[in-house]
Amino acid sequence: VPTADEELSPVVLSYRVNHGLDVTEFRIQDLESRYTIQSETEVLVESSVIRERFSISVLPESNPVERIEFQLSGTTATDIQWQLADTASVNQISAKLIPGVVGGGRWEIVFREPVTEPMTIHGTAENRSDDPYTVPLVRVPDASEDSGRVVISAQQGVRLELDPIGVISEYPEISSQREYSQEKAFFRYQANQPGSIRIKRLDD
Repeated sequence: VPTADEELSPVVLSYRVNHGLDVTEFRIQDLESRYTIQSETEVLVESSVIRERFSISVLPESNPVERIEFQLSGTTATDIQWQLADTASVNQISAKLIPGVVGGGRWEIVFREPVTEPMTIHGTAENRSDDPYTVPLVRVPDASEDSGRVVISAQQGVRLELDPIGVISEYPEISSQREYSQEKAFFRYQANQPGSIRIKRLDD
C-alpha cells in the first residue's frame, strides 16, 4: 500500500478472465507522460519598457502530452499572450495563470489535442518594472529534462549592467565586463539549478 509521501503514476490495471472458451484480457498501460523542455527567453530593454518573448518547446518522450505546467521565476506579468508557434496547426491551446504562487507566475497550458510530436509555444509580454529588473526564467518541474537559454539585448542608446548568478554565459570574455551597449548577451541554465539574471539601466 503506497504511503502518503509516495507519488503515484496513473495506470490502467491488467487482468485476465476466462468465460469458458471466451477470454477477456485487459492490458497494463502506463499513462504518465514524459517529455523534455527546451526554452528560450528573449529580453529587449528599451528606455521605458522591457519586451519579453518566451519560446517553450515540448518534446514528447512517451505517451501523448495533454498539458504542461511551468513557472516564470521572478515575473509578476499576468497578461502574457500565449499561442502555438505554428499558427497553421490544427491544434490549439488554452492558457491559465495559476493564482497564489509565490516567486513568480505559474501557468498551465492545455492542448486541445494531445501532443505526440515536438511542438513550440510562444508567449509575449511588456514589462514596465522599475530597475533593477529580474529576467523571468522558464522552469517546468514535471519535465524529465529542462534546459533554458536567455538572450538579452538593448535598444540603441540604452546601456545595461547585468548581474548573472548561477547561469552560464556563452561568451565569458564579454560577460566579465558586466556592461552591454547594443550587444546581445547569451546565457544558458538548467532549470533544476538555482539562478537569476538582474538587469539595471545605466544613466548616461
